[in-house]
Amino acid sequence: MSKRVGLILAALLVVAFAIPSFAADVKIKGDFNNRFMVYTDHNDWLDSEKGVLKDGSSSETWGEAKYRMWFDASTNDGKVKGVYALEIGALEYGKPSGSPAGKSTGGSYSGDTINIETRWLYTDFQLPWACEKARIRMGLQPFKVNSYLWAETVMGVTSDFAFGPVNLNLAWLRPVRDETKDPDDDME
Repeated sequence: MSKRVGLILAALLVVAFAIPSFAADVKIKGDFNNRFMVYTDHNDWLDSEKGVLKDGSSSETWGEAKYRMWFDASTNDGKVKGVYALEIGALEYGKPSGSPAGKSTGGSYSGDTINIETRWLYTDFQLPWACEKARIRMGLQPFKVNSYLWAETVMGVTSDFAFGPVNLNLAWLRPVRDETKDPDDDME
């Protein structure tokens, strides 16, 4: 019995070391932006009749933070890629959390209100059986109909196929979901 167990363990070790190793490429990129303005002379903020700052409508000195970060993880051959991008945006220094929570709130004591916005969250992969370029992207992703006409972030599935000199792009996007139901409809 001990010889059999030894042979089985040896066979399992050979199989375990014979499995190919996989590598991944992980990138973290971002824009960490802190802006300050000290004693501005911005004319939109001045009361032209009195020659002073408009009372209560703006501050002559302020600071804010706006961070945009994105994480790319892909296989070493580039056949599968995952992307997550987020924005923590326009938190004004010293501005208390508002109710309801909204943009630019939560720069005061004890942390903040919810200020994180998911900008992109998608998986992009090469179809395994295709020799030519055949990529599918699924999730919340940047999408351009035309750089001059429309560019937006939207949930959906897009695909890029290349057959020699011909490039084909297909997309199914769903930015709004209509939940209206017909009361006479029996299907659910």
